[in-house]
This record gives sequence, C-alpha cells and structure tokens, in this order.
Amino acid sequence: MSRHLLDLAHGVLEKLKPDIDIVTGDIGWIPWSRDGNPVPDRTLELIKHSECAMVAATPFPPTPVLSDEVQAADPVASDHPEYQDPWMILARRLYLHTEMRPCRAFPGNPLNRLDGLDLVVFRSLLEGAGSGAGFCPVTFEAMELISSHPRLQFLTLFPPEEIAMNCRIVTRQGFEHVVRRAFEFAARNKRKGITVVDVPDVFPETAEMVIRTSREIAVDFPALQYREESLWSVIDNLISIRAWGTMPMGSHELDATDLSRASTEYDVIVTENLCGEFLCRVAYTHAGGAGFASRVALNDQTAIVGPMLNAGTMQLPRSHINPFGTLIATRMLLEFLGDVRTASVLGKAIEQVILDGKIITPDIGGISSNAEVCRAVADKASAYLDLV
Repeated sequence: MSRHLLDLAHGVLEKLKPDIDIVTGDIGWIPWSRDGNPVPDRTLELIKHSECAMVAATPFPPTPVLSDEVQAADPVASDHPEYQDPWMILARRLYLHTEMRPCRAFPGNPLNRLDGLDLVVFRSLLEGAGSGAGFCPVTFEAMELISSHPRLQFLTLFPPEEIAMNCRIVTRQGFEHVVRRAFEFAARNKRKGITVVDVPDVFPETAEMVIRTSREIAVDFPALQYREESLWSVIDNLISIRAWGTMPMGSHELDATDLSRASTEYDVIVTENLCGEFLCRVAYTHAGGAGFASRVALNDQTAIVGPMLNAGTMQLPRSHINPFGTLIATRMLLEFLGDVRTASVLGKAIEQVILDGKIITPDIGGISSNAEVCRAVADKASAYLDLV
C-alpha cells in the first residue's frame, strides 16, 4: 500500500517535471522476508548515486512473515536477521544526521485541532535517547562503567544478566549539524526564530552539550530570535494543559487563549531525536494527523524524503489512504532537487485542494480516492505552472 502512494507521487512528478530521471528499488519488510535485508544493496547504491530519494513509509509488520524460501531453508529462521526500520538503516549507512519534519495545519482541513499551527521540527536522527545504543543484558565493560558512577552504586546489588541499559549520546559535531541546518532554514525561509528544546532535568549532562552547542551557533544568526525551553513546557503548550494545580482532577477543558498562543509561539524547533518524536506526534494530532506527516533526512550531499503512516492506516483500503503526506514529501523532493519554482506551485496546489474540500479522501470527510486527489493536485499545479 505504501508503494501505491509512491507510484501516485511518481505520476505527479512526471506531469510537473517530465524531464526528471526516476529509478526505483525495493525496500522494507518484503525484501527482508525474502532476503533478510530491508535495504537491499542495489537500493542503497541507487540512493547513493541519486540527487534525492523518496522512500515509501515502511511501518513494522504486526507479525513479520518469512518467505516460503526462507522457511524451507530454515524452519525456525534462527539466523534470519531481525527486522529493522529501513529509514534508520539508511540514516546510519549514509550518515543522515539531521531530520526535518514540517507540522502544519492546512487551512480548511476539518481534522485540524489547532488552526494556524505551522512549525518545523529539526531533530538529531542518529544521536540522543532514541539512538538505539544500549545493552540487554549489560556487558562486563558496561557493568564496570555503571559501578564506577556514584549515582548507580545501588545497581551493583543486581547480577549483570538482570540489568538492561540504554544510553543517550550527544556529540558536539553531530548536534552542530542539526542546529546549523535549522538556523539556515529559518533564515532562508524568513522564519521568526529558533526554540531549542531539551530535558535538562532528566539528562543534565547531555542537555548541557545541546544548549552550549546551540548558543554557539546562534551567535552567527543575530537576526533570528533564539530561546531555550523544556520539553515538558512545549508539550504542555501544544496540548493546552493549564498550570498544574489549577485544573480540576480529570478536566480536559481547552482554553482558547492557550490554543492561540500554542499555534503561533513555536516556529522552528531544534531538539534530539526522542524529544523530537514526542513533539511531532503531539503536533500531528493538532494538524490533521499522520496522513499529513512527512519528513526529510539529510547530510551535506544526500537527502531522502518520505511520508509517515501510522499503523491504523494499513487497515484501510488502498485507495482510501490519505496521500497528502506523500504529496508534501514530493514538494520537499523538488526543493532538494533545486526546482524551487515547481515545488512552490505544487505546495500551492496542495493547499488549494485541501481548502476547496471537494476532492479529498474519506478520512477528511470526502469520497474521492487518493488517485483522484493526486490527479487534482497535479492538474492544479500544472495550471499554476502555465501562469508563472
């Protein structure tokens, strides 16, 4: 089903940019079930030699099923590699250190809960609390590290085989990549400013590295507002929770003033990967849901873009899956290819189709298929191109 959306995006690109050279490759749990590799070598090489790549959303299968060939060769598949997220495999293999996620409530979208929300989250993709660095159980070397830390002496009471550990890792160079790209984006797109978000009360040492690095970069961009805020404060503002202690127990009443503040206060947010995931998930609930979510992972030479789908989406008929996240990713792909003009008109066409509300998928209250939505967007964008 994710490949279906990619094919629709292919059609939009062929209509708007017929000279583009498009090649395709397999990715995800189908090649994993066949060969034990969710990112086949051929696909990786294609991406390495492309100006930009679009990757289909590849959610983890609820129960991964091995191909008949694999099961016949090894009934228990004991040596079959564990399935991993292809997006993260690509990030590690290509050192895609920065991920950017736009979170926008498009005007006219009936699923909006926070009109006016238009923030962009830059997060460190390879470092932070969600980097995947850990041990279960801890190794002998990790146990020595634990036992040497004054706050963790009590853990020496337990045997190593009963201890698991995950690490939050932040490097100055790694986070500098993310912060600098966020500032450059904000300056280039005439954004108001940057908010650096972290959890110093939970991770004081790594938070110090995050803040110190961000302040050093901010000096190079004096025209942009710069501030620092706790993750908990941002989440509270985005979900409009009033000050603790002033709300009756169990109350979920929203305050209009809080909503208005939350929709305009945040512009560009910079954070580490797990904090960024939290923030984006909250923001998406206010901006139409995962069907409008997209992302780009990049380094100095390479960028990969793609939509994001939630698990519930996979239960829908193929033609009912919301295509707007894929269309937004297509617009970002054109930007990274340097075709700002076509990207701009595609963005305007997406906005207008959502605002018109006539050709939209059932999840937004319409009756159209995603193929019809993509054709409508492509036709409108093509008409705009003829005018500019």
